Amino acid sequence: MHLSASRTLAAPPGAVFSFLADGRNHHKLTGRHISLLELCENRGSGLRGVMIIRGPLGIRRRAHTRIESSREPASIAGSARIGSRTTANVRWDLTEDVRGSTRVALRATLSSCSAFDRLLLSAGGAAWMRRVFANTLELLATYTEDLVDTTMWPPVLSNDPRESRRASA
Repeated sequence: MHLSASRTLAAPPGAVFSFLADGRNHHKLTGRHISLLELCENRGSGLRGVMIIRGPLGIRRRAHTRIESSREPASIAGSARIGSRTTANVRWDLTEDVRGSTRVALRATLSSCSAFDRLLLSAGGAAWMRRVFANTLELLATYTEDLVDTTMWPPVLSNDPRESRRASA
């Protein structure tokens, strides 16, 4: 099963990547359904976290997360474990568009799933998690809009020098 959400942010990929790679920023992306309980970062094992996901009907799941690889400024990949049987590969993909903005895709692919989690996902949990992902990207947009270089705004897309003068006027 795949869960995903995507959004275009005004900030360039390098700025978005730097924000996501800094563990101190992760609590800013939690929203009302996720609580970050623990976050530790060390050179040997990278960034690890523990969070509580609060779903509808009082359902709560504890997730253990870990960043396993990154490729600046294009992607950050890791894993999430919920309980003893549910695991997912989680990935942030950052792609620059022609305006210098960043298309961000947040994806989770379940590699194993307990019967309980499979029931939750099929009973509406998958759609709910997609909304949580979209909310996470909304929060990311809020925090990264300050990272936009306004000296280059609006962006100049033409090689015609007359267009360049008009855009900077």
